[in-house]
Amino acid sequence: MMIQSIFYSVLLTDTLESIDNEELKKYAMMLRDQDNGVIKSNFLGWQSDTLSIPNEQIQLLVDSIIQRVSVLKSRLGFKDDVKIYLNNLWININQKSSFNRPHVHPGSTLSGTYYVDCDINSGKLVFKHPSMGHQYSIKDDAIEDFTEYNAAHWTVLPEIGKLIIFPSWLEHYVEPSVSERERISIAFNIEIEKG
Repeated sequence: MMIQSIFYSVLLTDTLESIDNEELKKYAMMLRDQDNGVIKSNFLGWQSDTLSIPNEQIQLLVDSIIQRVSVLKSRLGFKDDVKIYLNNLWININQKSSFNRPHVHPGSTLSGTYYVDCDINSGKLVFKHPSMGHQYSIKDDAIEDFTEYNAAHWTVLPEIGKLIIFPSWLEHYVEPSVSERERISIAFNIEIEKG
């Protein structure tokens, strides 16, 4: 008998300790004060347009993201000579009761988020199983331990300094915040392609 794992997805999480989150928080608040933002998946929260203003801490974050994606691309079986491009990045600020609707990030290979400021009640990031039928086939009350094989959803708690990278096609959303503290994150899209 052979048991194989097929159609895997990937989720990279890491804690970045070299980023000055207070500086990023000031930067995010400054941008929000200057601009009404855009509406995409956000409901009641503020979202910046694509960031283009140079900032030392943003550049440090981008360098950290690219470094981790460089390691990840090999693990995922990409060719050594493919290039990694940062398509765009933007800031999200969610206050109490705000959330982000289910969505994907078309036109990218990987997407992710970095938590600048939050607490445990700021709204969990939830990934949906890629097969819609999954939730109708396996009932939660039959599961002893939720694993990558049987879970219909995968939840990540917000935590300051946490970086999360995932496939852009993996549908996800942010639960409503029940915190008085604003949840500030920086989201991004990465393209991996032949140079």
